[in-house]
Amino acid sequence: MTAGVQCDHCRRFAPMPANGWLHLLQQGEPSSFLAAFTGSPEVSAVATFCSMPCVAQYAMARALIEGNMAGEAPS
Repeated sequence: MTAGVQCDHCRRFAPMPANGWLHLLQQGEPSSFLAAFTGSPEVSAVATFCSMPCVAQYAMARALIEGNMAGEAPS
């Protein structure tokens, strides 16, 4: 089995290292006083994409889904 990454939009796979791929990260709250003091909060990967068009299409789909869940009518 080959280690690699898969695009969260188009499902394209690339073996590691996957140069040029985009990783969407979420920065969490500091896990301790020391982490808050040093400015090193936890960071976790949310999504991985092979290209900017995949990022844009994923963002549009997320916005539509979250808008529909909030009761907003699609335009």
